[in-house]
Amino acid sequence: MNGERRYGLTVPLHAHRLGEMGAVVREAEELGYTDLWSAETSGLDGFSPLIHAAALSQRARLGTAIVSSFTRGPALLAMSAAACEEAAPGRFVLGIGSSTEVIVERWNGVRFQRPVSSVREAVRRVRQALAGERMSLHDGEKGAFKLDAAPPKPVPVYIAALRAGMLRLAGEVADGVIINFLPPSAVPTVLAEVRRGAETAGRDPDAIDVVARHMVCDEGWTDETRLAARFILAVYVTAPVYESFLRWIGFGELIDPVLAAWRAGDRRAALEAMSDELIHALIIAGDTEYCRRRVAEYVDAGVRVPCLAPFSGIADVPERRRSIRDTVRRLAP
Repeated sequence: MNGERRYGLTVPLHAHRLGEMGAVVREAEELGYTDLWSAETSGLDGFSPLIHAAALSQRARLGTAIVSSFTRGPALLAMSAAACEEAAPGRFVLGIGSSTEVIVERWNGVRFQRPVSSVREAVRRVRQALAGERMSLHDGEKGAFKLDAAPPKPVPVYIAALRAGMLRLAGEVADGVIINFLPPSAVPTVLAEVRRGAETAGRDPDAIDVVARHMVCDEGWTDETRLAARFILAVYVTAPVYESFLRWIGFGELIDPVLAAWRAGDRRAALEAMSDELIHALIIAGDTEYCRRRVAEYVDAGVRVPCLAPFSGIADVPERRRSIRDTVRRLAP
């Protein structure tokens, strides 16, 4: 890590298509965004936008935030990472995480079990392959899979983490940690676990990068913004891994009414049960000055790379798209 201040943007932008990436990426670099990170939920996959961005950008660092250790095998992860690194030499970061029970089990039919072990083994095997070695299924075994053309230089591997076990794993084996959906006040708590993992492994904790993804809307605190934020949070608050995380950082009382209504099958009541306090703790929404101050709070708390994921409460799609592009400009570094 050098001393450059880094500032990220999630690609592709919400409500934008891959064919529009050229204008978005070029403008983002001109505005001073240093990083472009993809996401992978129910939209596009995590690698395709980065291949587009590689061809359209000049210097931005490109990373997955994140792809799952459960839904892709380590050989496929290694091949995809090698392709991105070849498309953008020295600019690609492979971000791996466990994802959630819904995505892994309900959508992909894969058992979601022992997530820390799954991520640990994915990182170990992928690193073997990217180093040009034969990738073994078990530590100490003779390897089988081997990349035809491994990258000439190591590809950084980051781990997405929520609670202590995964956070410590990131400190132990990863080049960086990716965090999200937490207030600035909780950042020192999670980074303390990363530090413990690094120190236990004999590594320098300060050498580990810290990326935080932020859902952000600077259209003001309106009823439309509040509703959009509630829909975003509903997916996460009701996921068991995020529920456990939010309880761990002390948000049990705030999420209990939401979960009670959700589990009773009353989705509307669950949305209405999301208090402004909960929303403002986990999502950045307000006017432009408020959003800038909030991002700065995360940086002051220990985040090295704030990565914006702009959203909008505007119903009209063309207007929503325009507003999101304006947010990218207004919140540029």
